[in-house]
Formats: sequence, structure tokens, C-alpha cells
Amino acid sequence: MEAVKAYTRAIKLNENDFRSYERRGRCYFEKGDYHQAIPDLSRAAEIQPQRYLLYDLRGRANAMLGDKVAAAADFTKAIELHPGHNVYLHKALAFSQMGEFEQALLTLNKAIEIKADYGYAYLQRGVIYQKLGKMEKARADFLHTAELDTNPRWRAQAREFLQEMINNEK
Repeated sequence: MEAVKAYTRAIKLNENDFRSYERRGRCYFEKGDYHQAIPDLSRAAEIQPQRYLLYDLRGRANAMLGDKVAAAADFTKAIELHPGHNVYLHKALAFSQMGEFEQALLTLNKAIEIKADYGYAYLQRGVIYQKLGKMEKARADFLHTAELDTNPRWRAQAREFLQEMINNEK
């Protein structure tokens, strides 16, 4: 990957350039190489410890590797630095991916509390309710997303989930 090589060259020129570590870590993350992403994100966080995005992304990488303890610590730090709805969403998706559905619900509720019109959070909460067999709650969240979300992609996905639910009831 050309970008990784470019960031590696930049790091050799300046070992304290947190942006190059962050960007190389993001490249590794996006190609699914979480083991490579974590050291770069960790080094960037050492250099720039107040940058919440580093902990958020490292938390997602740790979750993908199944390291619940490290993921939870990273998300806790990210939220401490920036308690925004997106960080809560990422934390909830990580919990869901690790099978921690009740914790994911609590975290999604916090994201929705912060940003009540956050349709994607309702959509994801509906998916979790569905996994837990709470179909009426899932239906309510899918309807909320389908009717109110401004993102056409999430509205369409919510409608698909609702149609699936209708088809499964037949």
C-alpha cells in the first residue's frame, strides 16, 4: 500500500509526528490489519494524548481482535476526552460485535440521549433488539429511522429490515 510507505517515510523523518502514526494506523485499520494498527495508534496517543479519535479507533481495533478489556479502556478514554454521540456509537458497535448486547443497548441509549435525531443509532439499536428477540422494540426503532432519518441509506436499510420482519411474520 503506497500510503503506508509514505507515512513510514514521514515517520523516519520525524519520529514525533503523531499524524503520520495516526494515518498509517488508520490505513492498517481500514485494510483489516488491526495488529499493525494498534502500535501506530498507541504511539500517536503517546505523542498526542488529548486526541480522542486515536482512542476511539484503537478501541475499535481492539474490539475487532476480541480484546474486550483494551477496547473498553480505549472507549472510556475517548469518551472522557470527547463525550460525543459518534464515540458512543462506535463503543456500542464494538460491544455488539463482541456479543455484549445489553451493554451495547445501554451505550446506544447514551448516543441517542446526546443526539435524539441520530437515526443510525436507532437503526443499530433495532438490530440489537432483533437479536435479543425484542421485536416490537426493534420495529419501533426501524420505523423511527425509516420515517425521520435524513440519511437515505439508513432509511432504506430500516425499510428493508421492516419488510423482512413483515415477511417473517407470514
